[in-house]
Amino acid sequence: MDKYDNHTDETIKVETKSDIEETVLETTEDKPVTSIEDIVNEVTNRPRPKIKRQISAYLDEEVAKAFNMYGNKNGKGAKTILINTLLKKALKVE
Repeated sequence: MDKYDNHTDETIKVETKSDIEETVLETTEDKPVTSIEDIVNEVTNRPRPKIKRQISAYLDEEVAKAFNMYGNKNGKGAKTILINTLLKKALKVE
């Protein structure tokens, strides 16, 4: 037994390229897809995300700590959403 024979008796299904293509062509968001053109249209017709711009600001130490704790607790993007929501309300921007 060499170092590559260290496996269990479980069967591993390897998908081929054609299996993946069939799966992609079968359905996209419960809508039948019949061609590559349909797939391209599905991807390119999605709404564009809003443009974001990075800024910097100085915060009081206790505010910065609470802000970082909020981000750690609520996950990726939470601080951006919090700041955007607060500033939109304060500045009356939609």
